[in-house]
Amino acid sequence: MLFSIINIYRILLVSIRLYTPKKNKYNNVKTALDGHIFASKREASRYAQLKLLQSAGEIRNLQLQPVFTFTMAGLEVRHKNYKQPLKYVDCKRALKYIADFSYEWLDRTQQHKGWQIVIEDSKGFKTPEYKIKRALMLYFYGIEVKEV
Repeated sequence: MLFSIINIYRILLVSIRLYTPKKNKYNNVKTALDGHIFASKREASRYAQLKLLQSAGEIRNLQLQPVFTFTMAGLEVRHKNYKQPLKYVDCKRALKYIADFSYEWLDRTQQHKGWQIVIEDSKGFKTPEYKIKRALMLYFYGIEVKEV
């Protein structure tokens, strides 16, 4: 009898651990919106704002999770949606940066006057890895990542 009670207790402990949701490292909560699952409420909120801007005509070509590759093996380094390669490097491993959003913004200032590519990332906490990838984006693509 004692043996079976101990086994039942162990099974209950295991089942409780399996159904207890894990706490995220940065306390973000996954959020679903328009059939997409976002890593945080902040990212989902920003997506809703960008959708409104797109419907108003202020931005165009809104993309979720655009992938930028910094290839290292003599292969081209380019954005997956760009037609021409930007740079060639001579190393051995590929490094990827996945931004939250990419879109074109109508810049009406005196300097540019036209559609400018904007890369956005919703950040609550800037990791050292993110800081390095942000610097690589500026170096390889000449695009400064906008943090929201």
